Amino acid sequence: MKKAKIPAVLNKLEDMLDFIICDLVKVVPDKKFVNQVRLCCEEVLVNIISYAYPHGQGEVEIIIDITEDKGSLLIQFIDEGIYYNPLLKSDPDLDSPIEDRGIGGLGIYLYKTIMDEVLYERRDEKNVLTFKKKFQKN
Repeated sequence: MKKAKIPAVLNKLEDMLDFIICDLVKVVPDKKFVNQVRLCCEEVLVNIISYAYPHGQGEVEIIIDITEDKGSLLIQFIDEGIYYNPLLKSDPDLDSPIEDRGIGGLGIYLYKTIMDEVLYERRDEKNVLTFKKKFQKN
């Protein structure tokens, strides 16, 4: 398990994604899996950077736990920003014409679909979003 606290600013996005992906690529040879994880993490991080701290700058703590022998991945995103539970957002109506759909929600739908499990809790005035996903062991 490893942790990092990184300023929640756009110019740190690549650093955050590198922190998450660097060990994953060593353990999981499936590039599609790694790219899907990266995409989901990017979606969460951009939302935290863009919306969590409307009155100033904050941090995001990232915890990643890769259990190679069980083929499991856990990633947590923790911020002290305004309360926001993305799991309460309704899934978009993908059957309606694009001009009739509301703005937003596709990224949340994406990671809810790709990840095996997505959990949210508000703990100690912090948003804690957890991703869990199984992978094929080497």
